[in-house]
Amino acid sequence: MPIAATPALYTVKNELEDCNGSKVPQLLAELHLGYKESGIKVTAPAAPVIPSHANPSATFVGSTIVLDPPAQVVKSCRITAGTAAAGTRIMSDSGATPAQVGTSGIYIATLSEDGSTITLEAAATGAVIEYIPRVTATRLAASSKP
Repeated sequence: MPIAATPALYTVKNELEDCNGSKVPQLLAELHLGYKESGIKVTAPAAPVIPSHANPSATFVGSTIVLDPPAQVVKSCRITAGTAAAGTRIMSDSGATPAQVGTSGIYIATLSEDGSTITLEAAATGAVIEYIPRVTATRLAASSKP
């Protein structure tokens, strides 16, 4: 016996697969393809801006760096100031523990599951971060399939 269909929230992926030509410009805007191609480089602290895809930012909260927009992939993370040791961080998923690897001067930082934060072993007040942003607009208006 088939399960009854219910109205669903369509993701960008679903809408693209449905090939509705009238929605293509909106969907492409939501995918932020320009950032996917070139990535984002944030040097923080920087002059305060209103965070958006047009004005990417990194905000420091203790040993956490909050990224806006969130990251899909962090290409590089270099700490420039704070109690955290200056230098480049190796990125891991949220299951790792931010720490120094032995006495090597190599440090591990973690990226949260949603890509919105990088956690360090200690507080930072300056960093240069290069990353590819995550698609943040993952759902469109609630509707059933057209």
